[in-house]
Amino acid sequence: MKYKHTLIYLFSFLLFLVSAFWGCKEAEWKQMDQIYAIIPGDNPEIIDCWEDTPGVYYFFLPSYADLSQIRLGNRSFRPVYINGQLVTEEMDCGVFTLNEPAELMFTTFLGNRHYSLTFVQSANVPTLYIDVESGSMEYIHSKKGNKEAGSLRLYSINGQLEHMTAIESLQGRGNATWELSEKAYSLTLPGESDFLDMGNAQKWVLLANGYDYSHLRNKIAFELAGKAGMLYSPDCQWVDLYLNGEYTGLYLLSERNEIHPNRVNIPAESSFLVSWEGEWRLMTQGYPYVKTESGTAIRIHQSAFSAEKIQRLWQSAENAIFADDGIDPVTGKQWQELIDLDSWAMLFLMDEISADHDGGMISKFFYYNEADGTGKIFAGPVWDKDITFNSGHWHVSAPNAIVAGRAAIENGVDYSVFSVLYQKEAFSCRIKELYRTTFRPLLKDYYDTVIAQYADQIAGAAACNQIRRFWTDAKDESLVIRNFIRDRMEFLDAYWMREEAFCIVRIEADVPAEFAVRPGECLPYIPDYEGSAWFVEGTDVIFDVTQPIYEDTALVLRELKSDDDSVDITGEIMIITFIVAGVLVLSGMDWWKMRAGGRKNDRNQ
Repeated sequence: MKYKHTLIYLFSFLLFLVSAFWGCKEAEWKQMDQIYAIIPGDNPEIIDCWEDTPGVYYFFLPSYADLSQIRLGNRSFRPVYINGQLVTEEMDCGVFTLNEPAELMFTTFLGNRHYSLTFVQSANVPTLYIDVESGSMEYIHSKKGNKEAGSLRLYSINGQLEHMTAIESLQGRGNATWELSEKAYSLTLPGESDFLDMGNAQKWVLLANGYDYSHLRNKIAFELAGKAGMLYSPDCQWVDLYLNGEYTGLYLLSERNEIHPNRVNIPAESSFLVSWEGEWRLMTQGYPYVKTESGTAIRIHQSAFSAEKIQRLWQSAENAIFADDGIDPVTGKQWQELIDLDSWAMLFLMDEISADHDGGMISKFFYYNEADGTGKIFAGPVWDKDITFNSGHWHVSAPNAIVAGRAAIENGVDYSVFSVLYQKEAFSCRIKELYRTTFRPLLKDYYDTVIAQYADQIAGAAACNQIRRFWTDAKDESLVIRNFIRDRMEFLDAYWMREEAFCIVRIEADVPAEFAVRPGECLPYIPDYEGSAWFVEGTDVIFDVTQPIYEDTALVLRELKSDDDSVDITGEIMIITFIVAGVLVLSGMDWWKMRAGGRKNDRNQ
């Protein structure tokens, strides 16, 4: 009997071990990509299967892949079947059809499991594979400054291996974009390489376009600036990015704004490259910067000069711009002696025509070259143009929004440099001339043909990215851009070229805004805030946003008071009521005791 019980216990224990083992293996299947695809070539590439939702899997194939030539592998010891065929490296994938789900099945101790697997493919886009030493992006993603070395392969659209090299480091980049699931990266090579005919350089940027469902905004803005004649505008090319064998999405491989012979081509020993940024970010991230009297924080990217000299040069330019006579009282120099008119006008126009969310405020680059003998600060290159061309933000998405030229004070910082410049005749005349002769023809060309061509070019890549990132349709978003450019040109033609009459409505809120409204027309959409209302500045008059505008107006957002403008004394009333009630209770208790004592005395007598 004891022997029989021992066998039962032993059998139960073995059954438990087997169940636990198979349960772990089944859980392992759900947690890891067990099957993979081998993309043939001189240097075969391995890409992993990706799980979308539970039981729904995808293979994202690069542009150059031929489905009939792909082979599949299985890291699991269990057999896996696709449409009834056993997955082996001899499997003919030519029997599958792109974009049509196939049945994915594997057997476990608990029975067969049935899922779906779909092969989708990019098109017309080069492919970039990056592998880091750890084999995982976990460390890099855990903190923006973390970096890892690794290796890189870059393939042309037709599958030719263009570059295969080690990488010195891959690390995250961006400010607000770093908080998104679609991370941007900085790429540093051991030496210089020329990627996709963009010129030799060691440092590159991979932009995720995390705010831009179209994947077009940075591309067309960088190109527009370059074609308009804005020096050193960054070149960029779309790529499909695979990190450690996992398809990551459609990215923009871009030049980096830096002093370099193939970038900002000025001598490093006698120059600086800086940008306007938010001070709290610079303080948080430890970047070097200087600050002007208006509160503008200027990040120092590269400089041959001391911070004190940079601050002095900037302060002189700012003094001259803000002075009524346009002259810096310290140096005696006029504003056109201190800044380059054309480059500043072009930066203004790039912000204005694209309706940049950060227009005239942050992520604006400038450079200074002492060796050129001008003594002037130049504006550019452009950067951070993913929140543009109707980005959905109320203060910049109306066609008649004033963006770069708005008078903007935010968090104690006066961002009105461009607004003040625009009041100067020489600057505003140059703005209008450059718009008419240079920028408008380019905008028209992009509206008519280029944007649609680009949208068609990346349609296949964007469709894969849409699955991977759960995004909206990129071609629909390209129509949003085209329609906005059409409406924006109509407004700017009237505002700058025909110089029609407009009323300027300035709005002070959490984000400063400004609109040019034809007399008799209404404001575009501005948001409501619970418990607050828009007041005419300097008055107690609530502004009716549904009424037509007939004069320049300034609005401020203020909290509403109660109807009788009385002070809320609810709390005080409750406290007084509690005290009175306590006094009454205590008095009642005393009265009861006295009455009870009298009755007792009566009984004793």
